Amino acid sequence: MASLALWAFNFFAAAAGIASLIGWVLLGRRSLRLARPLLAAEARRVPFWSLAEFFLGFGLWLVCSTAAVVTVRKYWGSGEGDDWLQLDATGFVALAIAGGVANLLVLACLMVQMGLTSSATLRRYGFWPRRSDLLLSGVVAFLVIPPVLLVADLLGRVVEYEHEVLDAIQREPTFMVFFSMAVGTIVIAPLLEEFLFRALLQGGAQRAARAAVVNDRGQETNDRQESAKVSDLPTESEASEIGDTLPIPATEVAGWPWWPILLSSGLFAVMHIGQGAAPIPLFLFSVAMGYVYRQTGRLWPCILVHALLNAFSMVGFGLQMLTGD
Repeated sequence: MASLALWAFNFFAAAAGIASLIGWVLLGRRSLRLARPLLAAEARRVPFWSLAEFFLGFGLWLVCSTAAVVTVRKYWGSGEGDDWLQLDATGFVALAIAGGVANLLVLACLMVQMGLTSSATLRRYGFWPRRSDLLLSGVVAFLVIPPVLLVADLLGRVVEYEHEVLDAIQREPTFMVFFSMAVGTIVIAPLLEEFLFRALLQGGAQRAARAAVVNDRGQETNDRQESAKVSDLPTESEASEIGDTLPIPATEVAGWPWWPILLSSGLFAVMHIGQGAAPIPLFLFSVAMGYVYRQTGRLWPCILVHALLNAFSMVGFGLQMLTGD
């Protein structure tokens, strides 16, 4: 049964890869023919947060995740060496729970500190899920996940892929270990990582880039009429008072630079150094998610696609474990 399931999984992956390639060709032709971007830009509210919130959250995450590992090793470790894998099945489950709690605690602290405690505020800044997110997530997942997994598979044939979650499951291949690790990987990790790297880091960088453009254009001309022709950007005095009530038009969003996407994607990839060649496909994946977030201002499509990528990887790994492949 497991062998049949693995065959079906591989067949589905291959079919999805072919369908994704066809989708890219059709989407690219349509974009070139109509002279439009792959994904239309949407108006949104100016972020009220800056890069400071990212550094706060990142530092808090390092402290809490380290505390979780140290605590689990203290009470469930064997005391033999510094290898954190010296745990039994109960220890790995405890580690997954402690890591998940630490991530959720960081996310909760950030949201409270930033004032994201009401549905109205969450809706205003694209953090509240809506039905259209499901459709967008499905289309993006269909286009992005197969190529990313293909690149990861090709690179994995040259440099062996490594990950602490997979190492733990291989060390203690029990259902509870797999389930607890899967919940953290599929549900909790995408929530925190997309909030940190996409919303706070990329969003904060986009705000900084936008402020720089406002200042530059304010110095270039004092002619209000000429400024109105260039864009709907606020004046320099208005930029200093930027707040969550100031809308950003879609025409401006479409012209935003790429460096905030590359910055967040580069750091996201660096965080996965030590996992073989994983930083390369993860950088490509992060660039795609960054583009979706830049164009739409919506965080949930990025979270859902990230969760689907992790889920697909976990299912494939689980089937390989069952079949011994």
